[in-house]
Amino acid sequence: MVCFPLLCFHVSALQISFDDLQALIPSMASHSNKVSKAIVLQKGVEHMRHLQQCRHSAEEEVDALKKEIASLNESITQCQEQLPVTGAPVTRTRLDQTEQLFAQYVEIRTQQTYKFWIFSMIVKSLFDAYNNTVSTSSVDEMCRSVLSWFDQHCSLRVLRPAVLTSLRHISTSTSILTDPSRLPEEATQAAISLSGGASQSNSEAAAAAAAVLAATFHQQQQQPTQTHPFFADG
Repeated sequence: MVCFPLLCFHVSALQISFDDLQALIPSMASHSNKVSKAIVLQKGVEHMRHLQQCRHSAEEEVDALKKEIASLNESITQCQEQLPVTGAPVTRTRLDQTEQLFAQYVEIRTQQTYKFWIFSMIVKSLFDAYNNTVSTSSVDEMCRSVLSWFDQHCSLRVLRPAVLTSLRHISTSTSILTDPSRLPEEATQAAISLSGGASQSNSEAAAAAAAVLAATFHQQQQQPTQTHPFFADG
């Protein structure tokens, strides 16, 4: 025997659920007239199918946008790979000019002390890296590129083999091992030959060389060094 109050409670709860369902269906939410439960269920199914289609279309649009974003990122990456490392392109003319200025600066300093030529041979690879890496397109870009050059080329791991190669070249191209007394003349002649004999004071050459020398001195100050007897005298 079914309890009548309990039956009324379930019927009332079922009616409330149908009313809520009708309110959720846009095409029926404004209907104030009594609507059969069969129509509510039919409209509910139609609305669910519509929502599924909308969701499917949205997912397809999202996938298409993701593919477009991936394609654009690939194009951007390809464009960035074609750009020079230092931002602004470094022309061959600029490289030739700075190399000539460096050679002139080395000649001037070597005439003051021949030992500077030996030092210039050691730091030449640093100067070449500086010349190819550092950008002067702006102050911020110059600071960034100088720090990047210092991190990449002025570590002891990089300097040790570079210095060894330079010293080996000096040992084989001069008389430093067989007749050290000839080294001052050989160094002076090598510096003059490197610059083409066009020695002249130039602030840009001094600035470029000073940047290399300052970084090298800074690196040397961080490590205790011993002076070879040959370089002890003035």
